[in-house]
Amino acid sequence: MEPVGEEDNQRLMALFRGERSGFLRARGCILPLAFQEFDLRSLKLRSSDVWIVTFPRSGTTWSQELIWLVNNGLDYDKALQETLMKRFPFIDVDFLLHKDLVREVEEINKDNEEVKPILEAWKEPLISVIDRMESPRHIKTHLPFELLPEDLLDKCKVVYVARNPLDVCVSYYHHNRLARLHDYTGDFPTYWDLFKNDEVVYAPYWAHVESGYSRRNNPNLLFLFYEELKRDLPSQIRKVASFLNKTINDDEVEKLANFLHIDNFKKNSPHIPIKGIANENRGSFIRKGEIGGNSEFTEDLAKEAREWFKENIERNTMVFPEF
Repeated sequence: MEPVGEEDNQRLMALFRGERSGFLRARGCILPLAFQEFDLRSLKLRSSDVWIVTFPRSGTTWSQELIWLVNNGLDYDKALQETLMKRFPFIDVDFLLHKDLVREVEEINKDNEEVKPILEAWKEPLISVIDRMESPRHIKTHLPFELLPEDLLDKCKVVYVARNPLDVCVSYYHHNRLARLHDYTGDFPTYWDLFKNDEVVYAPYWAHVESGYSRRNNPNLLFLFYEELKRDLPSQIRKVASFLNKTINDDEVEKLANFLHIDNFKKNSPHIPIKGIANENRGSFIRKGEIGGNSEFTEDLAKEAREWFKENIERNTMVFPEF
């Protein structure tokens, strides 16, 4: 690990006000400075664990619900009652949520009895909470394989989901504006420059997706493309079920595909009534879920982005579905 240079650090902190301590690079991956205190070695892996690994905004939440339901006997009642964060925790929270932001959110919600148990849980490292969870555990991370336990694929099943970088960039831009843990203050053209130059959290994008793609033949890894999930969800549901050694019939596939339809998924996701965790009037966590058609890219930016994509795809091994 090494800290980002002082000049770049100050520039990035001015653009991302949610990260109040600065940034570092761990094996090339840009992360909040708090990552230096994060120790995944303290988490004991179990053979029944199912992980999802993605670059942010690659259809992660949607895929989580698919995986959890398939692996839990299509228990829709529990899925509607318990948040995904509780059923399928996001382990990176331990280094993403800045302590000052946590204190501010606690103060804003101090009189809300419904939120108090959630805020109380924030005081304990999520790794410790996950360590006590009953099997099978489901764990989400945006960290690349190079920063995950070396024996992860020897012991656990992992689903990696990749999405084309142009849609990822637009979705991540809106998410970074919405979530106060990032609190991005700039415009989209500036964000595009940050994204293509590997200066957003979890970048570089290409190294991340290649680290998943290069492991696609490991029997404990299922590599999926978001575009294929969108275009033929039933076949991808069957693929996930086969990977998890679960039997699912045609009627169950149809019901699950309907449950996961973006309109239903938005409506069915349990609401977390915490104030101060998101910037108001900046959209929602679950957006459109579409492929392409992003108005954020002007004609000139779109041309530049396509050229950037072509240059990078030619030097990498991945073959993306059309987008």
